[in-house]
Amino acid sequence: MLELSKFKKIILLLIYDVISTFIAGFMSYLIAVEGGSVDLSGFVNYLPIMAVNFVFILVLFFLFGMYDNVWRYAGFIEAIKLAIASFCIFVLDLILFYLIPNPFYSQNIHNTAGENIFTLRWGFGFFFVFLSLAGFGRFSYRLYLYLKASLTSEEKKNAKRIMIVGAGAAGAKLIEEINDSDKIKDRCVVCVIDDSKGKKSQLLRGVKIVGSRHDIPECAERYKIDEIIIALPSVKRSEIRDIISICQKTKCKVKTLPGVYQLINGQASVSSIRNVEIQDLLGREQVVTNIEEIIGYIQDNVVLVTGGGGSIGSELCRQIATHNPKQ
Repeated sequence: MLELSKFKKIILLLIYDVISTFIAGFMSYLIAVEGGSVDLSGFVNYLPIMAVNFVFILVLFFLFGMYDNVWRYAGFIEAIKLAIASFCIFVLDLILFYLIPNPFYSQNIHNTAGENIFTLRWGFGFFFVFLSLAGFGRFSYRLYLYLKASLTSEEKKNAKRIMIVGAGAAGAKLIEEINDSDKIKDRCVVCVIDDSKGKKSQLLRGVKIVGSRHDIPECAERYKIDEIIIALPSVKRSEIRDIISICQKTKCKVKTLPGVYQLINGQASVSSIRNVEIQDLLGREQVVTNIEEIIGYIQDNVVLVTGGGGSIGSELCRQIATHNPKQ
C-alpha cells in the first residue's frame, strides 16, 4: 500500500477542502435561490465569499486538528470536532453576511426580509453540505475498510475462530486491529465474552457479546472456537486465574494480554498477545526474591531447615548447600 508523508496528506486534504468549499457554496446557492430560479452570473458574485470562507475553514480546521488526525483510526471524538469546526464556520458566515458591509456584492443584502431568509438558507445549506463532504473525505477510508472486511469475510472461513474475553477498551482495540489489518488474514473474531449483564447481546465493533465467563465452554463449542484471547489487562490475577480455569475446560488455545500499564502506554495490540504463563495462575502478584541478599545470610552460617524431609524442605536444602553454609 502506498504510504504518503504527513505533508502530502495535508496537501491532499487542503485540495479536497478547496473543492468541497466551492461545491458546498454552489449547492447552498441552489438551495437558497427562491423558487429554484438559478442565475449563474449571480453565483459568480459569491465566489470571493467562497475564498473568505476557505480562510475560515483553513484556520478553524488547523485549530481543531482536522489536518493532524490519523483518519484511519478516527472515531466519535473526531466527528464531534469536525461538526463543531463546521458550525463555527457557519456562525462566521452569518457575521460576514449580517454585520460586515460586503464590497463583493452588487447590491445591499442587509435590508429586506427576503434577503435575510436567503442568507439563512445559504448559511444552513453550506453548513450541512460542507460538513457532509468534509466528513465523507475524512471517514471514507474507514468506510472502505469496513466494506472490505464485510466483502472478504468469505476468505476467512478457514481462519482461526477467535473468542475475546473482555468487552472493554482492550477487547475493542483487538477486534479493530484484527478487522482492519491487511496482514491478519488467518484470524476471525466471532464472539465476545463479558460478565456485564447489560452488555449481553450488544455489539462490540460489530461482534456480538454472547455471554459471561460461565458461558465460555458452551459458546466455544457453539461457535467452533479455535483460540480464546483474554483481553482483561486491568483485572486482578485471581480473576484471571478463574477465567483461565474455565477456558481450560475447552479444547481451545488460551492467550492473554499483558498488564494494565501496557494498555495505558497504547501497547495492548495484536502483537502484545502472549500464551498463558505460570504467573497468570498464581492468583496473586509474583513475589520477586532478592537472591543476593539471602545468600549473605547463608554463607559461613549454620542453617536449620524445618521440615527438611518434605518436597519443599528438601529443595531448600539442595539450594542452600550450593551457597557455602558453614553447616
